[in-house]
Amino acid sequence: MKLKMLIAFALIAIVSIGTAEAHGIGKRAQKARIAQGIRNGSINKREARLLMHEQRSIQRQRRHFRANDGRIGPRERRILRHERRAANRHIFRAKHNGR
Repeated sequence: MKLKMLIAFALIAIVSIGTAEAHGIGKRAQKARIAQGIRNGSINKREARLLMHEQRSIQRQRRHFRANDGRIGPRERRILRHERRAANRHIFRAKHNGR
């Protein structure tokens, strides 16, 4: 079980290191929180998969906004901030659901 957790953490760490430049500090912090939850057992495999899917969705949306005109405008920034805050709440709930 610990080996599986270690492998999952290593995979997440590799992905987060490889894409850290594109995501910014907030993205790295969220991935680190997910990885920490996996390590200590407060986030199970299904929850981790859903949370990582949410992170990828935010990343896809950010790339889409940037691809439109080469920049992220105020409205788009507000949408991304809202999505990141929702993801933060989801990570908190997954880590504190009594496991």
